Amino acid sequence: MIRLQVLLLAGALLQVGCGEAAKVPPLADMAAQVGFDAATVDDASAADVGQVSEVASVDGEIAPGEVADGDVGTDAQTAPPCPACPAGQKCRPDRGICVTAGVVQCTPACPQSLTCRLQPPPACVLQTCALPSTWSTDVLKLTALSLKASDATCDGAIGNALGKLAAQLPLMQSLLTDAVANDQATVLLEPDALAPSGGQGKLRWLFGTRAATSLKCNPTSQDAFCGYTASPLCWDRATPGAGVCAPWMQLPVQWAPPQAPAIQGKLLGPGGDVALPAGDVLQFSVPLAAGAQVLLQVFRPRLDAQVVVAQGDEPAGPLGWRTVQGSLCGAVPLADLDAALAGLPQTTLDALGGLAGAQSLRAKMLPGDVDLDGDGQVDAASAALAFTGTRAKVTGLSPWQP
Repeated sequence: MIRLQVLLLAGALLQVGCGEAAKVPPLADMAAQVGFDAATVDDASAADVGQVSEVASVDGEIAPGEVADGDVGTDAQTAPPCPACPAGQKCRPDRGICVTAGVVQCTPACPQSLTCRLQPPPACVLQTCALPSTWSTDVLKLTALSLKASDATCDGAIGNALGKLAAQLPLMQSLLTDAVANDQATVLLEPDALAPSGGQGKLRWLFGTRAATSLKCNPTSQDAFCGYTASPLCWDRATPGAGVCAPWMQLPVQWAPPQAPAIQGKLLGPGGDVALPAGDVLQFSVPLAAGAQVLLQVFRPRLDAQVVVAQGDEPAGPLGWRTVQGSLCGAVPLADLDAALAGLPQTTLDALGGLAGAQSLRAKMLPGDVDLDGDGQVDAASAALAFTGTRAKVTGLSPWQP
């Protein structure tokens, strides 16, 4: 009935960074596990949970080959600080621009050659950047994912609201775990600009599907070296210029290779000497139904992982990565989660008592525990996701799905 929970409660930080959200059982079943009747939200008012600004589609989308004025923002390398964004918009620090704070949708959906811009008003704009065609040979594929707070190593004093919720909802935990283990949700870690000798670089989080040539491959075996295709939605197709499109989900990291006889290296970031771009925020675009999307931002992101490297003649890439175990932590603004609910199919929203009902249910099940702006009011939910992974390879891009 509903594909909400993985998006809202389990995958807002990781699983649906790009690609399709997984199907889950009816929300009422999950609510019942914590003694909450979903039917009680039917009479919730918008005033109780705050209205999400609606984004109307605009006429006159540009045709392939045309370029709209002002269709892209400033290059991320020289992005100025964001101006004060008006109501219904929020800052995108990598571009120094204000973007829609809720669901963005172009009607009709943009064709493959165009992309729906996040800057209001929504319109299909020409993609000038190129999707990647080469890949690292040290890719790791997640084989397990846990929301248990005890498994995470980088949550620090933030806590883990998502883990506490998962403890009350075993079904949610098992859905996420099973989806990753069975390749229903494929998460790939691709290093960029990391040297075998160590130092700073980047770690991309990609999402995709098993390659047709690896359908019988064992996804949990490091010796199988399974192949995967990456979703085109993992890159910001509105990236300015004619270079390679910028990946949506990318973290600066520090790689410290092991010193013999040790076989485990350390992968950390951000924090310490590893700085995050302006705003200390990790952001990614979540695709919704009918070509809609919403920009989620994860504040105070932290990565803490140990990587086992190849020994002797074991096959591996230049970094020697064979397996990984670690955690990714951060805080997701509640306003982002509520905004994403507006992208649910209308039939799903109707079953929840409308948008206000869906937001009211979110507030009851995930009230938040982090004050991001220091005003004394909780405005975000902490999350700590523990993971393991093994070596894999990216064979190309997944087929385009508008």
